[in-house]
Amino acid sequence: FYFKIIQLLKYLSKSYKKKVIICLHPKDNLFKKKKIFKNFEVVKYSSQKNIFKSFIVIFFDTSAIVDALILKKRLIVITSDAMDKNQLAQANDYHNEAGILKIDLDKNNLKNLKNNLKNLNKSREKYSSYTKKYINPDGKKLGYEKIIKTIKRNFFN
Repeated sequence: FYFKIIQLLKYLSKSYKKKVIICLHPKDNLFKKKKIFKNFEVVKYSSQKNIFKSFIVIFFDTSAIVDALILKKRLIVITSDAMDKNQLAQANDYHNEAGILKIDLDKNNLKNLKNNLKNLNKSREKYSSYTKKYINPDGKKLGYEKIIKTIKRNFFN
């Protein structure tokens, strides 16, 4: 699984002449992942900052992707037989509902990715409808804004 991810990241980095930064979940083992991804920068606690600056965001199984959807970043969700059913279901939902480009690490030939920038740009067209349907369903405020308002109203008034 990691070997395939590394091959994909190297290929995309070379193709687009971009640096790869791997953002870990706060509970992930930084030391272990730095060994696995020794040719890339590996960080924790800075996903949001790096998503904001990113050219492409590649992910699987993360809620941090909401920021990238709102910012209309180029997104790629990866799948593999090594992932569990829940991870695959979430990845497929993002692909089907939001139009996010999906790459199956077990079936995809990296040479087929060469022209994906056009597809990545086109896939962003569906993000607005996904955001309106799932992230901002009332069309007024984002979920986090509603939570902050509710907490302030219920606990600080």
